[in-house]
Amino acid sequence: MTKKDEDRDLVDSGKTEIIPLSDSLEKILKFQCAKYRIKSNGKEEIGILSREVIEHFPDGVIDVFGDDVVVYSRIITLLVGAMQDLEKSNKELRGKVDRMEKRL
Repeated sequence: MTKKDEDRDLVDSGKTEIIPLSDSLEKILKFQCAKYRIKSNGKEEIGILSREVIEHFPDGVIDVFGDDVVVYSRIITLLVGAMQDLEKSNKELRGKVDRMEKRL
């Protein structure tokens, strides 16, 4: 076990059954960002519609007094995963471009 593995174990010592998320980018792209008005107080807000989050990432929504509420801290986790997906794709494309440029 490396020092990095030991450090990770210490940080995550309160967690079990750790499973990496997959398809974060695909899920994020299905969410509709919108401007809307809250029924109970008339206040205008912006956000992600909970019905779409429920459909593609049920863990991103909780029930609060009968209303579905998006848990943005969980959505941030998906955003980080989506950024990682994009970086991986970007590296692959850069590699392809570099190989094509060498052939020219």
